[in-house]
Amino acid sequence: MMNQQTMERLKEMRLNGLAAAWLEQQSRTDYGGLGFDERLGLLVDSEWMSRQNARLKRNLKEARLKLGSACLEDLDYDDRRELDKPLIRQLATCNWVAQHQNIAITGPTGTGKSFLACALAQHALRRRYRAMYRRTSRLFDELALARADGTYQPEVEVAGTKSLMRGSCEWCALKFEHSAETDASRVQRALRATGEA
Repeated sequence: MMNQQTMERLKEMRLNGLAAAWLEQQSRTDYGGLGFDERLGLLVDSEWMSRQNARLKRNLKEARLKLGSACLEDLDYDDRRELDKPLIRQLATCNWVAQHQNIAITGPTGTGKSFLACALAQHALRRRYRAMYRRTSRLFDELALARADGTYQPEVEVAGTKSLMRGSCEWCALKFEHSAETDASRVQRALRATGEA
């Protein structure tokens, strides 16, 4: 009866990782030789890992990566792509995010700009940064819609709380309409205000 109450309280407190680990400890005899502190440490580690995994899953969904399975380990360094391996290794450290720098990825159609942007975003997300992937034209369309329906300011603020991954050279190549130019500068200001630009 005591175990059932404990399990219910753990679930009520949303300590699901700890509850699952506790059930596992009860069902296996090899935990019997461990002391209280060791078993408690394993339970806490399990809860921490469960929360980290849930956070990563939530952030990956929120980032809306075009290529969710893209990762830096799968990059194709074919000569036609002109990828600089030392530069990719440097970007993999995520120092550019910590130093509030942006990346502009340019190149001809079909060279893997979107894949590289998604791989960098995924890598940053796994290092506990937040990211968002939008093609520049789509970002400006979303901001135009937000302006029309009255949610513009929250949209700009949300964009400012994340490392913004741009999957094409359109950022530089677009001829901005006045509203899009204003949107671009507001997103940049929001990124700077939160220390992301």
